[in-house]
Amino acid sequence: MRILFCDSARFDMARRRWNGGMGFTLIELLMVMALIGVITAVSVPYLNTLVQSIQIKTNTRNFYNALAFTRSEAVRRGGRVSMCSSTTGTSCTGSSWASGWVVFADPNNPQTIDTGETIIKVHESLGGTSTTVAAGVTAISYLASGILSTGTLTSFNLCDSRGASYGKSIEVTATGRIKSKGIPASCS
Repeated sequence: MRILFCDSARFDMARRRWNGGMGFTLIELLMVMALIGVITAVSVPYLNTLVQSIQIKTNTRNFYNALAFTRSEAVRRGGRVSMCSSTTGTSCTGSSWASGWVVFADPNNPQTIDTGETIIKVHESLGGTSTTVAAGVTAISYLASGILSTGTLTSFNLCDSRGASYGKSIEVTATGRIKSKGIPASCS
């Protein structure tokens, strides 16, 4: 009998080892899946806000860099360089900066691309579908000294569907200095 008892004890230990050491129970799996579902349901709305915030920051950075590039090209070339809103990339046809823009050498200053003027850089529309750029101008020109040709302060307000409280503002002073500001006063 002892031999039988030892054999059945070994069998019980092997069975316990197999049940406890392999896999998960159905209840454990259901609990993990419920936890994943709750975490996903809570985090998805915040993910959308995060994506919008990253998009507005990226668009503001791209627009700021385009203004800085236009100014540096005017100084480097020793002549007037303009940047205008454009939907085509070959002319100043855009009414919205969010549709894209063109940087070009503009020696005769009509702030339009004339025959023979060099297009330096073209930027397509801003990323995201809801970014808008509010500005009182559709073109901006820098002189060879790096100052604005108009000599007046110009502001660009970049906003998305969330409104001005989440927007960014870029200000170009009369001297041509570009400043990235915080929240704009309005988006219109």
